[in-house]
Amino acid sequence: MIKKLFKEVKKSFPELKIKMLPGRANSFMVSRPFGDKIYYNKKKFGQYKFSDTAIKGIIAHELAHKTQAKKANIFEKTKILLNQKFSIFNNLKEEMKIEREADKIVIKRGYGKELIQFYKEIEIKVKDKKFIQKKKKSHLSIKEIKKLMK
Repeated sequence: MIKKLFKEVKKSFPELKIKMLPGRANSFMVSRPFGDKIYYNKKKFGQYKFSDTAIKGIIAHELAHKTQAKKANIFEKTKILLNQKFSIFNNLKEEMKIEREADKIVIKRGYGKELIQFYKEIEIKVKDKKFIQKKKKSHLSIKEIKKLMK
């Protein structure tokens, strides 16, 4: 199911040559700045039973990160990778910049409604309050997404 949704959403990111594979994701999905793969956590998707609309939202968000990585220089990519792996540069301001830019790319590609649905479902289904608070701080709010969709 996820791979089918991935193929559908990927059509809005034709410049990317990306594959989606299960595994290697601590969160729901992860994309590294190097390489051509996005990994999804099969267990978490089974556990939380997100709607297809919400899944499209997170897929678009991860594809947006790949779009960002394509434009980044080697230093920026290395910094992102080290932060993902080891939290070396754990800087909320930098993370906010990256995540909010990714959300804006998602909106521009036509998946704002899906992103909103994913964020709504996270708030309802995920019981990890720390995770939810971090997402709320680093990503666009639902209100901000709606405003940018107009």
